[in-house]
Amino acid sequence: MFPPETIWGYDLMTSAYSEEPAESWQRIFDHVKGLYPDSEDSAVIGLMTGTLPLLDTVYSDVPECECG
Repeated sequence: MFPPETIWGYDLMTSAYSEEPAESWQRIFDHVKGLYPDSEDSAVIGLMTGTLPLLDTVYSDVPECECG
């Protein structure tokens, strides 16, 4: 796995180093919402914080696949 500076370039990555954490968090949140405008804020926050419920909990009413 490569560091972000290698993937997106040193100048782009280091330009964000001076941001306050709250500013950076908001910028990421806004970007994700721009990509998925119909998503609920709580889903984006869960994605960003790693607190999304497990998929088997979310989709507990979906029958198991019998494609085996």
